Amino acid sequence: MKILKAAFLAIASSFSVMFAQDKVLLDALVNKGIISQEEASAAAKQTVQITSDNPDLRKFIISGRLQTQFYWSEAGSDSPAEVPNQSDYGFQIRRIILKLEAKLSDDWRAVISTDCARVNANGAKYLLDNYIAKKISSEYLNGELFLGYKKVNFGCEENMSSGALMTIERSVSNRYFVGMQSDNGRLGFGTRYVGVYWDAKVKQVEGLAYCLAVTNSINEAILPQERLGGDPDGARSDSTPNLWASVSYTRKFSDDINIKFGLNFGYGIGANAVSDDRHGYIVGAEPYIIGNVGNFRFWADYLVADVQYGKDFNSSNAVPQGFNVCGEYVFDIESWGKLGFAVRYSGLFTDGRGMGMSDVYPKVQNVSAAPDKCYDSSQSIYAGLNWYISGNDDVKLQIGYERAELYGSPSDEILAGNKSASADIVRVQMQINF
Repeated sequence: MKILKAAFLAIASSFSVMFAQDKVLLDALVNKGIISQEEASAAAKQTVQITSDNPDLRKFIISGRLQTQFYWSEAGSDSPAEVPNQSDYGFQIRRIILKLEAKLSDDWRAVISTDCARVNANGAKYLLDNYIAKKISSEYLNGELFLGYKKVNFGCEENMSSGALMTIERSVSNRYFVGMQSDNGRLGFGTRYVGVYWDAKVKQVEGLAYCLAVTNSINEAILPQERLGGDPDGARSDSTPNLWASVSYTRKFSDDINIKFGLNFGYGIGANAVSDDRHGYIVGAEPYIIGNVGNFRFWADYLVADVQYGKDFNSSNAVPQGFNVCGEYVFDIESWGKLGFAVRYSGLFTDGRGMGMSDVYPKVQNVSAAPDKCYDSSQSIYAGLNWYISGNDDVKLQIGYERAELYGSPSDEILAGNKSASADIVRVQMQINF
């Protein structure tokens, strides 16, 4: 009994943070006669109490993600006019995410999240989702209202958690459409905006859901008007809002078959920033499907947009298109966890708007003598192995190879030699979610 008592006291005293549950544990030990009240009080005094200035705080949740990655890439061009083959390799901390969630009641909550390894953004810099949310439920409504900075529903892959991707990095078409708007061709039509969001389910139809949002015109920024990429010489964003809408239907056909169909839509009257006083509209749509059949998971989407002043920022519109098909088959390897084999094919056609290699394939060096917007189309295929060591994504090791090809010139004015290039990319990533 003395040894047992000492063990309980040692465990209780070792806690650096003590919540209400710990007090309940100590009280239970006292009630069972394992420790005395004096001993319980002494153990409680050795801990650090965390309290809130708000007495209505119901729950405080801390979570996070750490990803460490090794990458190697080699890029080359088929044209003698290009620069020599370029390689890049090394270790990097891909993400350091910390998320804090405070629940004031069953209806009100607030989320603050940041990625300390994130630097490529406008005024948002290290910020991820940061918002206030209110649940609303009535006879006809069942949803949640968000006020703040978060992702819109555009880009199926973009709205998958970075910790739950089947591939190590997102696709070329996803990065081109929703990546931060730049002078190098990326549309910047998706991911995070400041605005008002409404996500809801239709009570009368099981599986039917919809989302609506009104946001600022520029992504990856927390102010109404900022310059593209945070560059003082970049074009300033427009002050008119973007409108977003999406609808989805999820159907469970059996215990092993689940399918979700969806359609995302966005419209920004001044979303394409050409100059401080010239802004064009962007209209985008994306049908998609996500599902699983037994141990096989898959998703696919098609992205299309009409971009005013889209072709090299002149008077002509561009209609870029992209698509993805991705699947993974997972095997149970018993005490070793699970093993998944993933494949993804991605295509992108910019319709004369153009792209730079390093803007759509991270950590790949440009091999063009005129690197900005020098290729019109791209395709890539990815094959990888995912080892789920603990849980679905709690501890995960990923190894992946991607073959990328870029070809075609978006404009006759661009160097004639910029016709095609390719890259081989290998990545290894270790992840822990907590």
